[in-house]
This record gives sequence, C-alpha cells and structure tokens, in this order.
Amino acid sequence: MVFTHEVIAWSAFAIFIIVMLLLDLGVLNRKEKDVTMKNALTWTVIWILSALVFAGAIYFELIDAGGSLADIRHVQAVLHPEPEHGPHVEAEPVANAPLPKLTPAEKTELAHENALLFVTGYLVEEMLSVDNLFVFVLIFQFFRVPTAYQRTVLYWGILGAIVFRGIFIAAGLSLLENFPYLQYLFGGFLVYTGLKLMFKGDDDDIHPEKNIIFRLFHRFFRLSPEYHGKNFFVKIDGKWFATPLCLVICIVETTDVVFAVDSIPAIFSVTKNPFIVYTSNVFAIMGLRSMYFALAGLMQQFHYLKYGLSVILTFVGAKMVAEHYNHAWKIPPFWSLLIILGILFACMAASWIWPPKIEHEADKTEPAA
Repeated sequence: MVFTHEVIAWSAFAIFIIVMLLLDLGVLNRKEKDVTMKNALTWTVIWILSALVFAGAIYFELIDAGGSLADIRHVQAVLHPEPEHGPHVEAEPVANAPLPKLTPAEKTELAHENALLFVTGYLVEEMLSVDNLFVFVLIFQFFRVPTAYQRTVLYWGILGAIVFRGIFIAAGLSLLENFPYLQYLFGGFLVYTGLKLMFKGDDDDIHPEKNIIFRLFHRFFRLSPEYHGKNFFVKIDGKWFATPLCLVICIVETTDVVFAVDSIPAIFSVTKNPFIVYTSNVFAIMGLRSMYFALAGLMQQFHYLKYGLSVILTFVGAKMVAEHYNHAWKIPPFWSLLIILGILFACMAASWIWPPKIEHEADKTEPAA
C-alpha cells in the first residue's frame, strides 16, 4: 500500500483528534459533576494550543496539507506578471495535466502558506462559533438543563457537528468545483448575513419553542416532564418516553446546521483546500465545549462582538466575490489574518472600555398616581 501525503495527513489529524477527545471526554472529565471555571479555562487554552501545534506541524512540514505548484505559480503570475512580450502564463492550470514535483523551496513556501490559511480559517470559524454559545445559553435556560447534563449535550452535539460539517464541506466544494460562479452567491450571502447581523436587534433571539424539531418531537414522541439522569429515553408505567435531554440534543444539532450555512461559505473565502477547510472547522468545534463553560458568565460583557462578527462576515464575503472576479485583487493570507485579528481585538477592547449599561431595579421609580 502506498501512503500518499493525503493519507498521512488525514491519518495524523484523525489520531490527534481521537487522542485529544479521549483525554478531554474520556479521562479527565469522566466524573459527572459541574464544570468549574478553572477546568473550563484550562481546556479552552489546551484546545487553542492544540490548534496552534497542528498549525506548527503544517508550517514545519511535518504534515503535508496538500496544495499544488499550479496554485503557487498562479499567485506568482498575478503578483509578478511577465512582460507582454515575454512567455505566456496560463491563468488556470490545464485540467488533468500532470503537475511537476515541488522543489524544496516551493514545498517550504506552500507549507508556510497552508499554515497561515489554517490559522486564518480556524480564527474565522472560532469567531463564528462564539455566536453559537449565545444560542446554547438560551436553549439551556429555556429547558432548565442542569449544568452537569450540559456537558453531555455539548459532547453529542459536537460529535454530530463534526459529521454534518464534513457533509456540508464536501457538498460545498463539489458545487464550487462544478459551478465556479456560485462563489458570487456564497460571497453575496455572507455580505447579506453580515449586514443583517449588524442591524439585528438585541431582542431578536432564537426561540427554541418555535424550532421545527420541537414541534415534531411533540407530535411523534411522548416527552417525560423531567430529566432522568443522562438517559435519552425512559420507561414509565410500561411506556417509553423521550427525556428533555434527548429533545435538547436534537435542537442543538439543528441549530448547528443553521450556523453551518454561514460558517462553511466563510471558510471557503479563505481557502478551498479540503484538508485545511475541514481541520480548521473541527478544531474550532472541539474547543467550543470548554469555551462555553469558560465564557457562559462573561459573554454578555462582549456586547460589541456581534458587530465584529458582522464586519468579518461582510469582509470575507466581499473578499470571496472580489478574488473570483479578478485574481489580482487576491489578499495574501497573512494580511487576511491580520485584518480579522484586528477586528476581533478592537471589539474586545471596545467592550471593556465601554461596558454595557445595567439597569438596577432600585433605580427605577414608580410614576406618581
């Protein structure tokens, strides 16, 4: 059996994720108890560092993330075009044409670019995933999910998200390969989503009781009125009932599908390398569970975050359209990363400098009769 760079790269990624999952879910967090802030912060940092370690492995050529010499030469042809009387450079690689082997210098260049693309994609997906946290808070509050059971919901929700994101990414890449002009549709959708988020009112929340899964559940399943540990189904008086925990997991999964509609086109604006797209998505999702418990009590302080998400979505959407329209307008990965980081830190700084105003009941006076 010939082990190509694709097989080795995907195998290394799978082993890395499985080991981290076993440590996080199977060993260190096996006991059924409330998650402490210290534990949540520790694992949030661990998952972020693990993503950076993975990016480092790509950067130092320990993991070959793929890509082709044609991509590099195309970028070089755009940035450093030949004189008109010089040799002609093809704008696009010839279909099914064998690609020459990369020189050591070209391999290093491609590895460095892929590492930057991975970090940029990870950052975009992590930023968009933070928006999921607000919805998780709303769902858990609505169904009064005990803190000890929230870990179970997020565990299964994240595993389901890994599968669904893979399906969405494969479908999206296939569509873009066969219908390149869909990039305009994807980019335009991101711009629309960004502007919609910008002008969204604070009261325009997602209502779990209006979720289609909520209505279907009540139509096809008996729902027990209370939780029964981590069980999804329970037998009461000889009849099977679905527990609220089962319903919550289904709603969390459908909510992630909705968010994937935004996040998948966003990562396509960064790169269309399947390995980079999927791995950056998975690393962002895997850290979401710990990040929820770390930020659940602090998220409301970052009240300018939604504006940052709006600007980032609008930026990556416009970038996607512009780069497809004219390759000369391509923004290098390093500058894309700096722009996104700048937007993120600006929103965090603004949130700390201008904290939200809190109305106290004692300050409210009843009008005179």
